[in-house]
Amino acid sequence: MDLREIVQKELKRRGWSYYRLAREIKETVPPTTLYEWLGGKSETINSGHLADILAALDMTVTVKLKALQRKGR
Repeated sequence: MDLREIVQKELKRRGWSYYRLAREIKETVPPTTLYEWLGGKSETINSGHLADILAALDMTVTVKLKALQRKGR
């Protein structure tokens, strides 16, 4: 599951539309950018916009580097 799918799942869980999320982040992420990314028309989104989307949903991202863990680092 990628970040887009995780955000979509959270929106569904909350009963939020893309429009509702766009209203929550209206000052930082252009609605077109949000709709294109969530709708799959754009494969990427910049990290600042993603951070704002996740913040509006009270979500964070944790990265685990398995390759480094296997090497004991």
